[in-house]
Amino acid sequence: MKKLLIGLLLLVFMIQLVNAAEVCVVVDYKDGEPDSKCIDIDEGKDGYELLEEIGWSLLWTPDSFYGRMLCKINDVGTDVDAGTGYCEYTGDFWNFVLVDGNEWGHMPVGLTGGDTCWNRDFSWSDWSKVVHYCTKDGDTIGLAFGEAGAEPQMFTANISKIYVDGDKLSDKKVRRGKIEEVFPESTVKFKIELENLYDHSTDIEITDISIEGTIEEIDDGDDIDEELTEFDLAADKKKTKELEFTIPLEVEAKDRLVRIEIKAEDDAGIKYEKEFTYDLEVEKEKHKLKILKAELDKNSYKCGVNALLSFSVINLGGEEEDVELQIVNEELEIDIKESFELSNDAFEASSKYEKRFNIWLPDDVSKGTYALMVTADYSGEKETQNVDLVISECEGAAKVEEDKESEEVTDVQTGDVSDDEDGTEAEVTEEERTTTEKTIAGNLPLVLTGVLGVLIVLIIVLFVVFWVVKR
Repeated sequence: MKKLLIGLLLLVFMIQLVNAAEVCVVVDYKDGEPDSKCIDIDEGKDGYELLEEIGWSLLWTPDSFYGRMLCKINDVGTDVDAGTGYCEYTGDFWNFVLVDGNEWGHMPVGLTGGDTCWNRDFSWSDWSKVVHYCTKDGDTIGLAFGEAGAEPQMFTANISKIYVDGDKLSDKKVRRGKIEEVFPESTVKFKIELENLYDHSTDIEITDISIEGTIEEIDDGDDIDEELTEFDLAADKKKTKELEFTIPLEVEAKDRLVRIEIKAEDDAGIKYEKEFTYDLEVEKEKHKLKILKAELDKNSYKCGVNALLSFSVINLGGEEEDVELQIVNEELEIDIKESFELSNDAFEASSKYEKRFNIWLPDDVSKGTYALMVTADYSGEKETQNVDLVISECEGAAKVEEDKESEEVTDVQTGDVSDDEDGTEAEVTEEERTTTEKTIAGNLPLVLTGVLGVLIVLIIVLFVVFWVVKR
């Protein structure tokens, strides 16, 4: 008997487990923080019983043909109209939504006169059915206070900060939707705060969150699009993301529309879409040139050859410009000048100047690094860039040095003393001394023969003189 009783109790318990339903209810107060709860309740209970089990402070209309209507949750909503027995009409209602895309609007959460559970294919045009909501395991019920058709928003996404070239815009400007002081090549960054408002006990994730941004017709009539990789957000969690744009170099001074779209869906089936728009005010300085390129064709050169310098510049300003270009290095005796005009039309070729310059490198300079100064003068402004020119080998300079040494050897041979530029006596190298000694040794026999001849002649002369005197 005891075993039979235990078996019956277990059977009842198992039946209860089978019939139990976990249902989550989310409440959106429109002007306040939303709330959410999940409870276990017998499957088949209607919406009235479900909300009573949740434990919020609720105000219902009396029973009627339409059942009970929900007027207030935690003192948010409207009072019951004593004359009609319905919620006082203010234009806002508590909207009952089974969150799979089918809305109940402001209809009652339970009907006392029917025994047919609301099905998800129900249409308001089908008046032949008397229906009421019945709980089902895994359901999420949304209660949104607002205009008819409002849906609960359990996911928030807001742009909290905007930066232009690293400088934060004032909150006032952000609220006005104005983004100012944007120039060619500026960076515009949006800081986006996202939050899953479901209570952590619900374990409902916001999934497939996408963030896409567009600046319309800014790139020669084309849009610039940026997007972030999709991500998820767990219940009761926050996350910050950043979306960044770079303004093109070639752009007109003109206002553009910035549009940022955020889309997501939660595990309960609610879809979220939010769009932010801003007025991007692209400006230009009155006078502004930028050197795009000043590059040599090689890393290093020999002397006595031509180097090739590629140069390009663009007008980013609002005015046409007369430009004086100069490429200078005094040590290499380089002084190149060029004059040209630039238009202020960003998308015309006349707003750019490009040229390659041949630069002769003398054959008598020393190895080393020489700085070429490239300067564009315009409207009292200057745009400057230095380019390092490396001479790694110079045979011509070595030859000049060799000729100089040869001249110094000749001076030594003739007995003259050669001074350098500072007036110091030039030194004779060991090699030069050896060369001189070899020259003297080679001429010694000839010198000795000459001396001997002179002595013989002298002896003969002396003998003749002695013989004449004696006689």
